[in-house]
Amino acid sequence: MSEDLPPLDQEDIDHLAAVPKPVVDSDWLGMLRPHRRRGINLVGRYDLPESVESQALKGTLHLYARLNQQYVADYSTGLVFTDGEGNSYRILRCNGPHRHYNSLEGQWLADTPHVHHVTERYLMHPNMKHDGYAEISTDFNDLDSAIRHLADRVGLQADGFFDLFL
Repeated sequence: MSEDLPPLDQEDIDHLAAVPKPVVDSDWLGMLRPHRRRGINLVGRYDLPESVESQALKGTLHLYARLNQQYVADYSTGLVFTDGEGNSYRILRCNGPHRHYNSLEGQWLADTPHVHHVTERYLMHPNMKHDGYAEISTDFNDLDSAIRHLADRVGLQADGFFDLFL
């Protein structure tokens, strides 16, 4: 990721989170669920088939998932936008339980699942992770339910996807 990320504004960020994201691969969930080893983690990735193009934005989106093999409560899944310059922005990510500090707000979150959001405020701060802001979530408690929550939050359109969790 580039040190000098061109700023997205809040309207861009909201658009990237909200734009419908069709899925065309029948095994997209198999690609996303962690299956490749990277150190102590298993990782997965699914590249969304349609690029994002608007007057202000041009790039691609992908979903990722990570699971620590030694501690299954250590997981993360998210949506990433990569612009035409190769800069990547984690638009939204769902993390397993651990403490988190929202630096600009001076606020600790308890050891609980939470959702990180990229915000214009954090993007503009040179010493902060662009998705450093997080909110507690009670909508998921493991990686599968975090994937479902992410899919719902980012407008993933996959036929039969939610039936997998009934």
